[in-house]
Amino acid sequence: MSVNPNQHPTSASEAQDTRRPILVDEPVLAVAVEADEEAVPVLLVEEDESGIPVATAVQAAKPAPTEPLVRKAEQTDKVPARVWPADVLPVIPAPARPVRRFRLSLHVILMVFAAMVLGQFALISYMKFAGRGERLQRLEELAASATPAGSDLDVKVLLEFLESPEQRDTAAQTLGRLQGGSFINDMVLAHLDQVRTLPVCAKLVEVLGERKITSAFQPVLELLKDYRPEVQRQAWTALSRITTLENLPALLQSVPGDSGSEAGHIVRSLVSLVEKADDRAAVTRLIASAYEASVKNAGRREILLKVLSKTGGAEALAIVSAAIADPATAVRQAAIYAVAQYPTHDLLPVLTARFPEETDPACREYLILAVIELISQPGPHSQNTLARHAQSLYANAKTVEERQTALRAISAVIAPETATFYRDFAEKGDPALRKEALEMSAIFQSKLGRVILIPAGPGGGATSLPAAQASTTLGGHLQIDNEVLSNWVVETDSASWLVLFPATGAYEVNVYQAQDRSELGTYEILLAGQTLLTTAVKTDGPDDFKGFVAGTVNIPEPGIFRLTLRPRRLPAGGDLFRLQKLSIKAAGGKP
Repeated sequence: MSVNPNQHPTSASEAQDTRRPILVDEPVLAVAVEADEEAVPVLLVEEDESGIPVATAVQAAKPAPTEPLVRKAEQTDKVPARVWPADVLPVIPAPARPVRRFRLSLHVILMVFAAMVLGQFALISYMKFAGRGERLQRLEELAASATPAGSDLDVKVLLEFLESPEQRDTAAQTLGRLQGGSFINDMVLAHLDQVRTLPVCAKLVEVLGERKITSAFQPVLELLKDYRPEVQRQAWTALSRITTLENLPALLQSVPGDSGSEAGHIVRSLVSLVEKADDRAAVTRLIASAYEASVKNAGRREILLKVLSKTGGAEALAIVSAAIADPATAVRQAAIYAVAQYPTHDLLPVLTARFPEETDPACREYLILAVIELISQPGPHSQNTLARHAQSLYANAKTVEERQTALRAISAVIAPETATFYRDFAEKGDPALRKEALEMSAIFQSKLGRVILIPAGPGGGATSLPAAQASTTLGGHLQIDNEVLSNWVVETDSASWLVLFPATGAYEVNVYQAQDRSELGTYEILLAGQTLLTTAVKTDGPDDFKGFVAGTVNIPEPGIFRLTLRPRRLPAGGDLFRLQKLSIKAAGGKP
């Protein structure tokens, strides 16, 4: 029998359960499916042994657009089946769609993307290497020029060759000297954000320092935190050249407390900063303030103390003097060692005053050795005063070894007091050493013959200090040629003269030099604890010697003083000058 789905139930049971399946006695047809036909699922509902409806999906043939798939079907035995109403049929999930077509599309996309990347790489490579020969030729032209000048395109070329290991050094040196306008500094600084590899980054930081780009201070300061030691070292070197007085406190705050093996490089960088500063006293005061403020940072205090001991100054003098008498033996030893490297002999009286009070044998030995080092340095004291300090060490020595070491300090001073000391030693000392002492006295008397007397008073004329009579740095590069001192090519080379001032007062110093180069360097004259900073002057030729006033110094006490001349900044690729002589006269005296 058939059931009309719109017919209402006629019994109470049917009214209560209108959702039960209704038995339909109709044949179920099985449709044959060809082998190449795609099946479409058909839902059958049957009861299992317990009477619970079970839905079963059966594949049926799907009609094709051109030819029907349904063919004559054989009637099967009638199978009782229950048909569920449409609103309660269980939902059968659709079978997963085939992924073959999706995978194929993904592969195509990946292949297209890879082709695009390779194409871009090929284009970049072509643009990078196209015209490389011309750019390399331009690099060689700029590098060969004594004063290279370039455009923004030249800057790009030089920055490009920083990436090449073969041309990196040449490109960096040329970029450091390149002239043409402020845009060069702007382009170099902007390029710092674009480099990451170690050799390029370190070399670019070196260029920033060479060009003295002060606006690069903050970016370079951040590189002190870089994990690569070589970048940190180049950053310290560059900062020693680009740090201004206003930025110095920030730099000093970046001095590490535990610098390890890099402590020496940091000290040298800060010392270089002080020595090249226009206001050296102001820089020293800031370093002294940073030292005093670093009470809880022993490592930073150690570094700053070494810097102060190498650069001098009134503030440094007070700080290091206090450290020499520190209660801690280790601190005293570190302070004495730092004083031994002091650039002047200002602290000599502090050392000799501490020597009789020092009880630690090691510190006593350090004190004598520090005195020996300082005696040879320039400073405010005359040779006569230095001789008295050296002899006080011998008088307060407690052992034979200390007295022998003290004799080395005495022998380092050329003064009448030294000759007198050895003569008295021959008369009152060990008879076995009498002959040797007399010989030492004669030697120093002979050395005193090299001292040049400077007449006192405004009526006196100028006294020459010939270049041929100068004492030069042991093992240095300076040469005497036809009574001319030349080959000033190393900043550590110096020349000195011993001069006797019989009276205190102001004295004028003149320099007679020749220099035919356009690029000029600077030098300094050290006398009686004062410094005259001067620039070399261009003359008409290498033998055209002309005299120039270097400045005036005040002599604080009568006696023998050492006058020292040394380069401050050498011109690139050339000598400082050719020196014929110096001359000194009382201020207001005759030429």
